[in-house]
Amino acid sequence: MEVLERIGPIAGTGAAAILYTAGAGERRLLEWVHVANTTGSDQTFILSIGADAAGVRLASGVTVPTGSFLSIPLAAVIFDGETIQWNGPTTLTLTAMLRKPD
Repeated sequence: MEVLERIGPIAGTGAAAILYTAGAGERRLLEWVHVANTTGSDQTFILSIGADAAGVRLASGVTVPTGSFLSIPLAAVIFDGETIQWNGPTTLTLTAMLRKPD
């Protein structure tokens, strides 16, 4: 039986922050990310697998318009000790859904 896991909602910190680390022998499918902006100005964020770098970004400088949200469907597999990391301002809130395959 597959199990869904929710991460968040988590407010940004203005710096890189680890959202999830897969345990030894684990694999997870990052299926969905929802980022909300309740401020009066556009805000941007970065989402990566592992330490942030151009080659591992799932989202880079994505703008969330004033007073709105983005829901992003994904299909990113996280393996053995890999992390999901994001960098967003304190004005953004992220919620993500992971699936643990059988």
